[in-house]
Amino acid sequence: MAVKKVFDPVMSDTLLQETRNEIDVLNKLRHPNVVSILGVQWTPPELILIFERMDQSLYKLLHIQKTKLEMKHIKQVLMAIANGINFIHYNGYVHKDIKSHNVLVNSIQEVKICDFGLCHKIADKNRQNFGGTLQ
Repeated sequence: MAVKKVFDPVMSDTLLQETRNEIDVLNKLRHPNVVSILGVQWTPPELILIFERMDQSLYKLLHIQKTKLEMKHIKQVLMAIANGINFIHYNGYVHKDIKSHNVLVNSIQEVKICDFGLCHKIADKNRQNFGGTLQ
Protein backbone atom coordinates (compact mmCIF):
# COMPACT_ATOMS: atom_id res chain seq x y z
CA MET A 1 0.00 0.00 0.00
CA ALA A 2 1.01 3.63 -0.51
CA VAL A 3 0.25 6.49 1.83
CA LYS A 4 -0.49 10.09 0.80
CA LYS A 5 -0.27 12.32 3.83
CA VAL A 6 -1.74 15.83 3.78
CA PHE A 7 -0.74 17.91 6.78
CA ASP A 8 -1.63 21.55 6.94
CA PRO A 9 -2.69 23.18 10.20
CA VAL A 10 -4.50 25.84 8.17
CA MET A 11 -5.65 23.69 5.25
CA SER A 12 -7.10 25.91 2.54
CA ASP A 13 -10.65 25.39 1.41
CA THR A 14 -9.30 24.64 -2.09
CA LEU A 15 -6.97 21.86 -0.90
CA LEU A 16 -9.70 20.41 1.31
CA GLN A 17 -12.19 20.43 -1.60
CA GLU A 18 -9.66 18.81 -3.99
CA THR A 19 -8.91 16.08 -1.45
CA ARG A 20 -12.60 15.40 -0.76
CA ASN A 21 -13.22 15.33 -4.50
CA GLU A 22 -10.40 12.81 -5.03
CA ILE A 23 -11.81 10.55 -2.31
CA ASP A 24 -15.37 10.76 -3.68
CA VAL A 25 -14.34 10.08 -7.28
CA LEU A 26 -12.00 7.19 -6.44
CA ASN A 27 -14.68 5.53 -4.32
CA LYS A 28 -16.91 5.50 -7.43
CA LEU A 29 -14.34 4.47 -10.06
CA ARG A 30 -13.05 0.89 -9.90
CA HIS A 31 -11.03 -0.15 -12.95
CA PRO A 32 -7.73 -1.97 -13.59
CA ASN A 33 -6.22 1.27 -14.97
CA VAL A 34 -7.38 3.58 -12.17
CA VAL A 35 -5.52 3.53 -8.86
CA SER A 36 -7.63 2.13 -6.00
CA ILE A 37 -8.14 3.98 -2.75
CA LEU A 38 -8.06 1.56 0.19
CA GLY A 39 -8.79 3.84 3.09
CA VAL A 40 -8.91 7.31 4.59
CA GLN A 41 -8.02 8.53 8.05
CA TRP A 42 -8.77 12.10 8.97
CA THR A 43 -7.56 13.45 12.27
CA PRO A 44 -7.44 17.22 11.72
CA PRO A 45 -5.13 18.82 10.77
CA GLU A 46 -3.81 15.56 9.27
CA LEU A 47 -5.45 13.67 6.44
CA ILE A 48 -4.10 10.30 5.30
CA LEU A 49 -5.14 8.56 2.07
CA ILE A 50 -4.17 4.93 1.59
CA PHE A 51 -3.81 3.63 -1.97
CA GLU A 52 -2.78 0.40 -3.62
CA ARG A 53 0.98 0.31 -4.09
CA MET A 54 2.56 1.12 -7.43
CA ASP A 55 6.31 1.40 -7.99
CA GLN A 56 6.68 4.81 -9.61
CA SER A 57 5.27 7.41 -11.96
CA LEU A 58 5.68 7.17 -15.69
CA TYR A 59 7.53 10.50 -15.44
CA LYS A 60 10.16 9.03 -13.12
CA LEU A 61 10.55 5.93 -15.29
CA LEU A 62 11.06 7.91 -18.51
CA HIS A 63 12.67 11.20 -17.46
CA ILE A 64 14.62 10.48 -14.28
CA GLN A 65 15.65 6.86 -14.75
CA LYS A 66 15.88 7.44 -18.53
CA THR A 67 14.35 4.02 -19.22
CA LYS A 68 14.07 3.18 -22.92
CA LEU A 69 10.86 1.30 -23.68
CA GLU A 70 10.36 -1.04 -26.59
CA MET A 71 7.58 -0.12 -29.02
CA LYS A 72 5.48 -3.06 -27.76
CA HIS A 73 5.65 -1.73 -24.20
CA ILE A 74 4.93 1.86 -25.31
CA LYS A 75 1.76 0.61 -27.03
CA GLN A 76 0.73 -1.32 -23.89
CA VAL A 77 1.19 1.78 -21.71
CA LEU A 78 -0.74 4.01 -24.12
CA MET A 79 -3.55 1.47 -24.42
CA ALA A 80 -3.82 1.19 -20.63
CA ILE A 81 -3.98 4.99 -20.29
CA ALA A 82 -6.62 5.17 -23.05
CA ASN A 83 -8.68 2.41 -21.38
CA GLY A 84 -8.52 4.25 -18.06
CA ILE A 85 -9.51 7.58 -19.58
CA ASN A 86 -12.32 5.92 -21.54
CA PHE A 87 -13.66 4.37 -18.31
CA ILE A 88 -13.42 7.71 -16.49
CA HIS A 89 -15.30 9.52 -19.29
CA TYR A 90 -17.86 6.71 -19.66
CA ASN A 91 -18.70 7.18 -15.97
CA GLY A 92 -19.22 10.89 -16.46
CA TYR A 93 -15.93 12.40 -15.26
CA VAL A 94 -13.07 14.42 -16.74
CA HIS A 95 -9.67 13.97 -15.05
CA LYS A 96 -8.28 17.41 -16.10
CA ASP A 97 -4.66 16.64 -15.11
CA ILE A 98 -3.44 13.74 -17.25
CA LYS A 99 0.35 13.84 -17.45
CA SER A 100 3.19 11.40 -16.90
CA HIS A 101 3.41 12.39 -13.22
CA ASN A 102 -0.17 11.11 -12.75
CA VAL A 103 0.31 7.75 -14.44
CA LEU A 104 1.73 5.04 -12.20
CA VAL A 105 3.53 1.88 -13.32
CA ASN A 106 4.91 -1.17 -11.60
CA SER A 107 7.27 -4.07 -12.26
CA ILE A 108 4.50 -6.35 -13.56
CA GLN A 109 3.61 -3.75 -16.22
CA GLU A 110 0.38 -2.52 -14.63
CA VAL A 111 -0.49 1.07 -15.55
CA LYS A 112 -2.86 3.18 -13.44
CA ILE A 113 -4.09 6.76 -13.56
CA CYS A 114 -3.89 8.67 -10.25
CA ASP A 115 -4.44 12.13 -8.72
CA PHE A 116 -8.13 12.87 -9.14
CA GLY A 117 -8.15 16.12 -7.15
CA LEU A 118 -9.05 18.24 -10.19
CA CYS A 119 -11.49 15.70 -11.64
CA HIS A 120 -14.95 17.04 -12.55
CA LYS A 121 -18.33 15.46 -13.19
CA ILE A 122 -19.65 16.07 -16.70
CA ALA A 123 -23.23 17.30 -16.81
CA ASP A 124 -25.45 14.72 -18.53
CA LYS A 125 -26.49 17.21 -21.21
CA ASN A 126 -22.81 17.71 -22.20
CA ARG A 127 -21.82 14.03 -22.30
CA GLN A 128 -23.03 13.33 -25.83
CA ASN A 129 -21.03 16.21 -27.30
CA PHE A 130 -17.94 15.68 -25.17
CA GLY A 131 -14.68 16.36 -26.94
CA GLY A 132 -11.86 18.85 -27.04
CA THR A 133 -10.75 20.99 -24.12
CA LEU A 134 -13.20 21.91 -21.36
CA GLN A 135 -13.00 25.49 -20.12
